[in-house]
Amino acid sequence: MNLSSMQVELRNIIGEVTADFWATSELTTKLNEGVRRFSQEERWPWLLTEVTNGSLAASATSFAMVEGVNFTRHINVLLTPVGYTRSFRPKRVSVAEGFDLRASFDGTTSAWPEYYYLVSEADANADGLYINTMRFIPTPSRAFTVAYQYFRVPAVLANTTDRVDIPIQFEQAPVHWAAAELWLKELNGATKAGEQMQLYNAILAQAKKDSFSEADDTPLVAGSEAPQPRIPGSDDYTRLRIPETLGP
Repeated sequence: MNLSSMQVELRNIIGEVTADFWATSELTTKLNEGVRRFSQEERWPWLLTEVTNGSLAASATSFAMVEGVNFTRHINVLLTPVGYTRSFRPKRVSVAEGFDLRASFDGTTSAWPEYYYLVSEADANADGLYINTMRFIPTPSRAFTVAYQYFRVPAVLANTTDRVDIPIQFEQAPVHWAAAELWLKELNGATKAGEQMQLYNAILAQAKKDSFSEADDTPLVAGSEAPQPRIPGSDDYTRLRIPETLGP
Protein backbone atom coordinates (compact mmCIF):
# COMPACT_ATOMS: atom_id res chain seq x y z
CA MET A 1 0.00 0.00 0.00
CA ASN A 2 1.40 3.41 -0.90
CA LEU A 3 0.85 6.73 0.84
CA SER A 4 -1.97 7.73 -1.51
CA SER A 5 -3.89 4.50 -0.82
CA MET A 6 -3.37 4.90 2.93
CA GLN A 7 -4.71 8.44 2.81
CA VAL A 8 -7.81 7.24 0.94
CA GLU A 9 -8.36 4.43 3.48
CA LEU A 10 -7.93 6.86 6.34
CA ARG A 11 -10.38 9.37 4.91
CA ASN A 12 -12.94 6.62 4.39
CA ILE A 13 -12.65 5.69 8.06
CA ILE A 14 -13.01 9.23 9.37
CA GLY A 15 -15.80 9.97 6.88
CA GLU A 16 -14.16 12.92 5.17
CA VAL A 17 -13.37 12.11 1.54
CA THR A 18 -12.38 15.70 0.76
CA ALA A 19 -10.06 17.60 3.10
CA ASP A 20 -11.97 19.89 5.43
CA PHE A 21 -11.63 19.36 9.19
CA TRP A 22 -8.52 17.18 8.74
CA ALA A 23 -5.88 18.48 6.31
CA THR A 24 -4.04 16.00 4.09
CA SER A 25 -0.74 17.05 5.67
CA GLU A 26 -2.18 16.11 9.07
CA LEU A 27 -3.14 12.68 7.75
CA THR A 28 0.37 12.15 6.42
CA THR A 29 1.92 13.11 9.75
CA LYS A 30 -0.29 10.69 11.68
CA LEU A 31 0.26 7.88 9.18
CA ASN A 32 4.03 8.22 9.48
CA GLU A 33 3.77 8.21 13.25
CA GLY A 34 1.59 5.11 13.04
CA VAL A 35 4.20 3.35 10.89
CA ARG A 36 6.93 4.25 13.40
CA ARG A 37 4.83 3.08 16.36
CA PHE A 38 4.06 -0.24 14.70
CA SER A 39 7.71 -0.80 13.71
CA GLN A 40 8.80 -0.26 17.32
CA GLU A 41 6.28 -2.65 18.86
CA GLU A 42 8.61 -5.62 18.29
CA ARG A 43 11.88 -6.51 16.62
CA TRP A 44 10.06 -7.52 13.45
CA PRO A 45 11.90 -10.04 11.22
CA TRP A 46 11.20 -8.02 8.06
CA LEU A 47 13.10 -5.03 9.51
CA LEU A 48 16.29 -6.98 10.23
CA THR A 49 18.91 -5.44 7.95
CA GLU A 50 22.55 -6.39 7.39
CA VAL A 51 25.43 -4.04 6.65
CA THR A 52 28.54 -5.73 5.24
CA ASN A 53 30.72 -2.85 4.05
CA GLY A 54 31.28 -0.65 7.09
CA SER A 55 34.78 0.78 7.48
CA LEU A 56 36.87 1.15 10.64
CA ALA A 57 40.17 2.93 9.93
CA ALA A 58 43.42 2.05 11.64
CA SER A 59 43.79 3.97 14.94
CA ALA A 60 40.06 4.82 14.93
CA THR A 61 38.32 3.81 18.14
CA SER A 62 34.73 4.69 17.17
CA PHE A 63 32.40 3.48 14.45
CA ALA A 64 29.18 5.41 13.73
CA MET A 65 26.01 3.32 13.79
CA VAL A 66 22.90 3.88 11.69
CA GLU A 67 21.37 7.25 12.48
CA GLY A 68 18.01 7.21 14.23
CA VAL A 69 18.19 3.55 15.29
CA ASN A 70 18.18 2.72 18.99
CA PHE A 71 21.28 1.22 20.65
CA THR A 72 19.54 -2.05 21.44
CA ARG A 73 18.56 -2.58 17.81
CA HIS A 74 22.15 -2.95 16.61
CA ILE A 75 23.38 -6.53 16.94
CA ASN A 76 25.96 -9.11 15.82
CA VAL A 77 29.10 -7.13 15.03
CA LEU A 78 31.74 -8.84 12.86
CA LEU A 79 35.21 -7.47 12.05
CA THR A 80 37.36 -8.51 9.08
CA PRO A 81 40.92 -7.15 8.68
CA VAL A 82 41.31 -5.41 5.32
CA GLY A 83 43.15 -7.76 2.99
CA TYR A 84 42.11 -10.87 4.90
CA THR A 85 39.15 -13.23 4.63
CA ARG A 86 38.98 -14.45 8.22
CA SER A 87 36.52 -12.60 10.47
CA PHE A 88 36.00 -12.49 14.21
CA ARG A 89 33.43 -11.15 16.67
CA PRO A 90 34.53 -8.73 19.38
CA LYS A 91 32.78 -9.09 22.72
CA ARG A 92 30.16 -6.51 23.62
CA VAL A 93 30.52 -5.12 27.15
CA SER A 94 28.65 -2.57 29.26
CA VAL A 95 29.70 1.08 29.33
CA ALA A 96 31.16 0.64 32.83
CA GLU A 97 33.16 -2.40 31.74
CA GLY A 98 34.28 -0.52 28.66
CA PHE A 99 35.69 2.32 30.76
CA ASP A 100 37.60 -0.16 32.92
CA LEU A 101 38.98 -1.86 29.82
CA ARG A 102 40.01 1.47 28.30
CA ALA A 103 42.06 2.14 31.41
CA SER A 104 43.65 -1.31 31.18
CA PHE A 105 44.54 -0.93 27.49
CA ASP A 106 45.40 2.78 27.67
CA GLY A 107 48.07 3.67 25.11
CA THR A 108 48.14 0.23 23.50
CA THR A 109 47.08 -0.84 20.04
CA SER A 110 46.14 -4.23 18.67
CA ALA A 111 45.54 -5.86 15.32
CA TRP A 112 42.52 -7.56 16.91
CA PRO A 113 40.20 -5.31 18.95
CA GLU A 114 38.67 -7.60 21.56
CA TYR A 115 35.79 -5.56 23.01
CA TYR A 116 33.31 -2.84 22.17
CA TYR A 117 30.57 -0.88 23.90
CA LEU A 118 27.88 1.51 22.68
CA VAL A 119 27.93 5.21 23.51
CA SER A 120 26.83 8.56 22.06
CA GLU A 121 29.47 11.00 20.84
CA ALA A 122 29.26 14.58 19.60
CA ASP A 123 28.91 14.80 15.82
CA ALA A 124 31.60 17.09 14.44
CA ASN A 125 29.46 17.77 11.34
CA ALA A 126 26.29 18.83 13.14
CA ASP A 127 25.54 21.62 15.59
CA GLY A 128 24.90 20.23 19.05
CA LEU A 129 23.86 16.80 17.79
CA TYR A 130 25.08 13.39 18.91
CA ILE A 131 25.55 10.13 17.07
CA ASN A 132 25.44 6.56 18.36
CA THR A 133 28.77 4.78 18.05
CA MET A 134 30.51 1.48 18.74
CA ARG A 135 33.74 2.12 20.65
CA PHE A 136 36.39 -0.57 20.19
CA ILE A 137 39.04 -1.66 22.70
CA PRO A 138 41.99 -1.72 22.33
CA THR A 139 42.69 0.77 19.55
CA PRO A 140 42.97 -1.09 16.22
CA SER A 141 46.37 -0.98 14.57
CA ARG A 142 44.99 -1.89 11.15
CA ALA A 143 41.85 -1.12 9.13
CA PHE A 144 38.79 -3.34 9.33
CA THR A 145 35.64 -3.99 7.39
CA VAL A 146 32.68 -3.91 9.76
CA ALA A 147 29.61 -6.09 9.28
CA TYR A 148 26.63 -5.88 11.59
CA GLN A 149 22.87 -6.21 11.72
CA TYR A 150 20.20 -3.81 12.88
CA PHE A 151 16.44 -3.41 12.88
CA ARG A 152 15.81 -0.51 10.54
CA VAL A 153 13.34 2.33 11.05
CA PRO A 154 10.91 2.55 8.09
CA ALA A 155 11.51 5.47 5.76
CA VAL A 156 9.22 8.47 6.07
CA LEU A 157 6.33 8.45 3.59
CA ALA A 158 6.60 11.74 1.71
CA ASN A 159 5.44 11.14 -1.88
CA THR A 160 2.06 9.65 -2.72
CA THR A 161 3.79 6.74 -4.48
CA ASP A 162 5.96 5.82 -1.47
CA ARG A 163 5.17 2.30 -0.22
CA VAL A 164 4.90 1.49 3.47
CA ASP A 165 7.66 -0.77 4.84
CA ILE A 166 5.26 -3.31 6.39
CA PRO A 167 4.08 -6.70 5.02
CA ILE A 168 0.84 -6.41 3.10
CA GLN A 169 -1.19 -8.39 5.64
CA PHE A 170 -0.35 -5.90 8.41
CA GLU A 171 -0.14 -2.58 6.54
CA GLN A 172 -3.63 -1.54 7.67
CA ALA A 173 -2.35 -1.21 11.26
CA PRO A 174 -0.90 2.32 10.96
CA VAL A 175 -4.08 3.45 9.21
CA HIS A 176 -6.15 2.44 12.25
CA TRP A 177 -3.60 4.02 14.59
CA ALA A 178 -3.76 7.28 12.64
CA ALA A 179 -7.58 7.19 12.63
CA ALA A 180 -7.59 6.80 16.41
CA GLU A 181 -5.37 9.86 16.77
CA LEU A 182 -7.46 11.92 14.37
CA TRP A 183 -10.73 11.08 16.12
CA LEU A 184 -9.32 12.49 19.36
CA LYS A 185 -9.27 15.91 17.68
CA GLU A 186 -13.03 15.82 17.24
CA LEU A 187 -15.33 16.62 20.14
CA ASN A 188 -16.79 13.40 21.60
CA GLY A 189 -14.59 11.32 19.33
CA ALA A 190 -13.07 9.20 22.10
CA THR A 191 -15.37 6.23 21.46
CA LYS A 192 -14.48 6.08 17.77
CA ALA A 193 -10.81 6.49 18.67
CA GLY A 194 -11.08 3.51 21.02
CA GLU A 195 -12.65 1.38 18.29
CA GLN A 196 -9.81 2.16 15.90
CA MET A 197 -7.20 1.38 18.56
CA GLN A 198 -8.85 -2.01 19.11
CA LEU A 199 -8.51 -2.74 15.40
CA TYR A 200 -4.86 -1.67 15.55
CA ASN A 201 -4.22 -3.98 18.51
CA ALA A 202 -5.93 -6.89 16.73
CA ILE A 203 -3.58 -6.56 13.75
CA LEU A 204 -0.64 -6.16 16.13
CA ALA A 205 -1.53 -9.39 17.93
CA GLN A 206 -1.83 -11.27 14.63
CA ALA A 207 1.51 -9.87 13.45
CA LYS A 208 3.20 -11.11 16.63
CA LYS A 209 1.63 -14.54 16.25
CA ASP A 210 2.61 -14.88 12.60
CA SER A 211 6.09 -13.40 12.92
CA PHE A 212 7.37 -15.25 15.97
CA SER A 213 5.84 -18.68 15.54
CA GLU A 214 8.07 -21.46 14.22
CA ALA A 215 7.98 -22.13 10.48
CA ASP A 216 7.44 -25.67 9.17
CA ASP A 217 11.11 -25.95 8.20
CA THR A 218 12.55 -24.53 11.43
CA PRO A 219 15.41 -26.80 12.61
CA LEU A 220 14.95 -28.52 15.95
CA VAL A 221 17.94 -27.65 18.15
CA ALA A 222 18.67 -29.12 21.56
CA GLY A 223 21.28 -27.50 23.78
CA SER A 224 23.71 -24.85 22.62
CA GLU A 225 25.79 -26.79 20.12
CA ALA A 226 26.98 -24.61 17.23
CA PRO A 227 26.52 -25.92 13.67
CA GLN A 228 29.43 -28.16 12.69
CA PRO A 229 31.41 -27.47 9.49
CA ARG A 230 31.17 -29.96 6.68
CA ILE A 231 34.17 -32.25 6.29
CA PRO A 232 35.62 -31.81 2.76
CA GLY A 233 35.03 -34.83 0.55
CA SER A 234 32.46 -36.34 2.91
CA ASP A 235 28.68 -36.46 2.88
CA ASP A 236 28.72 -36.80 6.67
CA TYR A 237 28.65 -33.34 8.22
CA THR A 238 29.56 -34.41 11.74
CA ARG A 239 31.00 -37.95 11.52
CA LEU A 240 28.78 -38.94 14.45
CA ARG A 241 30.40 -36.24 16.60
CA ILE A 242 29.36 -36.42 20.26
CA PRO A 243 28.40 -32.97 21.61
CA GLU A 244 30.77 -31.65 24.25
CA THR A 245 27.90 -31.49 26.72
CA LEU A 246 27.64 -35.30 26.52
CA GLY A 247 31.36 -36.08 26.53
CA PRO A 248 33.67 -36.81 29.47
